[in-house]
Amino acid sequence: MSPRWIGPLVVVASLLCSPCVSAAVLHVPADYPTIQQALSAASSGDEVLVAPGTYKEHLVIDSPQNGVKLHSEAGAAVTIIDGGGFLVLTIEAVGPGTEVVGFTLQNGSGGIRVMSASPLIAENIIRQNQTPGGGGGINLENSPATVQRNEIRDNRAAYGGGIRCGAGSIAHIDDNIISGNQAADGGGLTLDAPAIVTGNHFLSNVATTGGGGAVSTGADGATFRNNEFRANSASSGAGGAIRTQGVHSSTIDGNVFVGNYSLTGGAIWASASASPLITSNVFLDNQAAAGYGGAIDCDIYVLGTIERNLIIRNRASVSGGGVSVVSSSNVTLTSNTLVLNQAPLGGALYVDAGSHATVGRNIVSHTADGGGIVVGTASAISLQCNDVWGNTGGNYSGVLDYTGTSGNISSDPLFCDLGAFDLHLTAPSLCSIAHSGCAGIGALDVGCTGSVPTQPITWGRMKAVYR
Repeated sequence: MSPRWIGPLVVVASLLCSPCVSAAVLHVPADYPTIQQALSAASSGDEVLVAPGTYKEHLVIDSPQNGVKLHSEAGAAVTIIDGGGFLVLTIEAVGPGTEVVGFTLQNGSGGIRVMSASPLIAENIIRQNQTPGGGGGINLENSPATVQRNEIRDNRAAYGGGIRCGAGSIAHIDDNIISGNQAADGGGLTLDAPAIVTGNHFLSNVATTGGGGAVSTGADGATFRNNEFRANSASSGAGGAIRTQGVHSSTIDGNVFVGNYSLTGGAIWASASASPLITSNVFLDNQAAAGYGGAIDCDIYVLGTIERNLIIRNRASVSGGGVSVVSSSNVTLTSNTLVLNQAPLGGALYVDAGSHATVGRNIVSHTADGGGIVVGTASAISLQCNDVWGNTGGNYSGVLDYTGTSGNISSDPLFCDLGAFDLHLTAPSLCSIAHSGCAGIGALDVGCTGSVPTQPITWGRMKAVYR
C-alpha cells in the first residue's frame, strides 16, 4: 500500500471507532472507596462492581449515569447497602440499560424510589424499609421499570408495603418473593397503573383496610398471571389477596390462592364498577371472616367474568362461601367447579341486592353448609348446563329448582378423588365432555392425574389441566 494512504486511513478508522470505546469497570472499594463515588465517575455502559461488605450509604443514580450497571461481585446476601434511616437508593431519568443487580437494601426511609425512569431492578433483597407514603420497598413514579427475581420483605408503608406502582408506571413485576410486608392499603403491592404482575409469590403480607397481597385501583386494570397468593390478610377490610376497585378490564389468570383472609372477599374483592376477568385460578381455604365471598366477592356494580376456576373449601361468615354477587352487580360464571364451600347462606354461590348472575356449565357440589345456590332480594339468575348436587341445605334456594331444564342436572360429578382435591372426572361422569351434551361441565374433564397443585411450582403442568 502506498504510504500516502496510511494517514487518511488512520483518521477514518479513528472516527469509526470513536463511539466504540470499551466500557469501564469501576471497582468498589478497590478503585473508589464508596459506591456513590464510583457512580458519579461512571458513564453510560460502565459497570460499577461492588465487593462484598456493608456500605452505609444513600445513593443517587440520575441522568449522567444513564446506562450504568450497578452490580455486586458476590450477590445480595453478602453485599449490603444500609440506608441508616435515609432513602437507600434514588433512580431518576434513566433508561432500560441502567441496572441494579445483586444487593441487599435495608433500613431506609424507603428502599428504592424510581422517578421517570425504566431501570432493571433484579436479584436484590429489599428489606426492613419504612416510609409514611407509598412503596416501602420500591416506589415507582411514572416509571415503567422491570422488577425481577427480588426478595422484597418486611417493609412498611401507608400503601404498597412491598411495591407501589404509581400512575404511568406500566411496570413488569416478575418472579419476585413479596413477603411479610405491611400497609394500610396493599400490603404487598399497590397498582395505580396497568402493570404486568407475573410469577410472583405473595406470602403473609398484611393490609389493614384492603388488598393484603395487592390492590389495583388505576383507571385501567392490571394483569395478575401465574402468581401464588398464600396467607395474605386484610385484617380489618376487604380482599385478603387482591382488591380490585374502580378498575376496568383487570385480568386475574392462572393464579393460586391459598389460605388468604379478610373480613369480606377472602381471596378477591372486586368493587365499584370493576370489570375483572377471573379465569383458570385455584382457590383453596380462603376465608371471609365477617362478610361475603369466601373466595370471591363481587360488590357494587361489578361487571365481571368468572370462568374455569377451581373453588374449593372456602368459607364466608355471612353468605357466598365460594362466590358472592351483590349490590347491583352483573356477573357471568362459566365452567367453574365449586366444591366443599361453606356459608350460612349460599354455601357455594349467593346472588342478592339487585344483582344478576349468568351461570353456565358449572359444578356446584358437596357444599358443607348454607345450600348450593341461593338467590336473594330483587335479584335474578340464569342457569344452563350446570350440575348442582349433594349440597347441605339444599341445592337451590330463592329460585326454582332448575334440574331437568336447560341442560341442568343433579348428579354425583364422580370426581377422581375429592379428598385429595383431584377434581378431574372419572369416565362415567355425566359432566364429562363425552356425556354432558353441553361440551363439558366444570373446570376439568376426565383424567385422574392426581391432586390439583396448590403451589405454582410448574405452571405449565397446572395450566395444562384446563380445557
